[in-house]
Amino acid sequence: MFDKMNNRDTRTPEEIREYLRARRKERLGDEEADSVSGLMEEQITVEPLENQDAENALDFLDRFLMLNTQKVAEAKETLEEQLADINKKAFDYIDNIKNTQLKSKPNPFIGGPLSPMLTEAGVEQEVEKFVDPMLRDPDLLEIPTETFDETNKQTEEALTDAEIADIASSAIDDVGKAQDNQPNLDDAPTGGLMGKPPSKDLSELEPLGEGEPIINAYFNTSITGLDGNFSQVALQKALDDSVTNPYIQSLLKGTMDIEVGDAGPVEEELYYKPSNARKTFGTEDANRVLATLPTDVQARLNNGEDTSEDRNMYGIALADDQYDGGSAYKGRGLIQLTHRRNYQAVDNVLKSKGINIDLVNNPELALDDKYALPVALAYLEHVGLNNNSAENSSAKELNNLINTGASSEIAEERWGAVVNALENAGEQDKAEEMQLRNEYAAQRISGITGTYANGKSKIDGIIGPDSRDAMMEWLTENDVNIPDNATDMQLVVLVNRNS
Repeated sequence: MFDKMNNRDTRTPEEIREYLRARRKERLGDEEADSVSGLMEEQITVEPLENQDAENALDFLDRFLMLNTQKVAEAKETLEEQLADINKKAFDYIDNIKNTQLKSKPNPFIGGPLSPMLTEAGVEQEVEKFVDPMLRDPDLLEIPTETFDETNKQTEEALTDAEIADIASSAIDDVGKAQDNQPNLDDAPTGGLMGKPPSKDLSELEPLGEGEPIINAYFNTSITGLDGNFSQVALQKALDDSVTNPYIQSLLKGTMDIEVGDAGPVEEELYYKPSNARKTFGTEDANRVLATLPTDVQARLNNGEDTSEDRNMYGIALADDQYDGGSAYKGRGLIQLTHRRNYQAVDNVLKSKGINIDLVNNPELALDDKYALPVALAYLEHVGLNNNSAENSSAKELNNLINTGASSEIAEERWGAVVNALENAGEQDKAEEMQLRNEYAAQRISGITGTYANGKSKIDGIIGPDSRDAMMEWLTENDVNIPDNATDMQLVVLVNRNS
């Protein structure tokens, strides 16, 4: 349709206005046609145009749409250039991941293992499926695909003659108001083909929820690749785009690394043997719950002849006994959100941000890729982990926030993952600073040994009188100056720094 216009003479808008006015006079008579009501009054019924009338109206509409289409095409070209730049930056970002993540080594002081998010092959695979298709994905453009390849179809097939007449009349009226009898595109109605043109520079668009991690994570990021499946590359980009504080990001990444590894949002598997249950829930509670099971199940579990069904029955019974709200509120998501009270607290935080999902009645939504990251961030906000507190966090404090019953081995492993996350992000100074804030390491270096009456290790991260005395003694023996009125954390840092 638009190709025809380059090779034919067309009338100006004013000529079309006069032509249609003349046609109206022929039908209605001079007096009625020149009345105050005018040509474009809404109460006048426009009869379907036929033959030359329709052709002339359509001709004007062609030219009017072409001007808008040219502007859309220019916007598309601008977007394509910007997406090409995004593509390049994404490759640079992936290279940075490869150069840092794959070259990192375990931290011998912390003892936490290196848990690479990606292998070399995994990086290349994620690039192919997540980055390259960006320029081929029309959904990434705010302009509908139909704008570029179905304009002719939309105009010629979707509109009746009567509709063409109405649109032409409205268009002519708008043209009469524009300067130099040209369509004023800035005043074009929003939506559809005449939608508001995109910004010439994407940087001019302020992201929704700028500076608010939870809102950014929900509205502006995704943790899935273009294939719709969870992607570590997408998760890393979502974290970078939503969490600007390096301490909070590293604490979250370290926690996710221990809780779910590379699996993404998953559900806790409630399978327990008696030995594992006693380590996790304590000997007394584990034995008490075991005694509630059928005798044949008890016998198989105690004798090591248990089946998967036996272990799952025991696990559900333990969760029903130990978790607030029972097994319905078992661990889910990126940080294994557990207990009804925590689901409720996270739901409250999300609601305060305008995200209403009723997590208490729909706890499985913590597994949804759309909500998993906002849920994790909402939990951190609930427990008070903000820009100020994150910088002053420690191995024991993080363990208390995530799983206060976890062993010292798990707590140190988690803290090692936090330190590694900072190192991999290029925050070496911050990593070294956080490395020193490890209560468990300070206790071990100071010579704390043994277990309590309940069988738990005295290396528990709790800096009580015994631990404080042991650290003071160790520092004195090693000729380390101890500040007056030194806090527990100052002692911890001094011991770790001088070990």
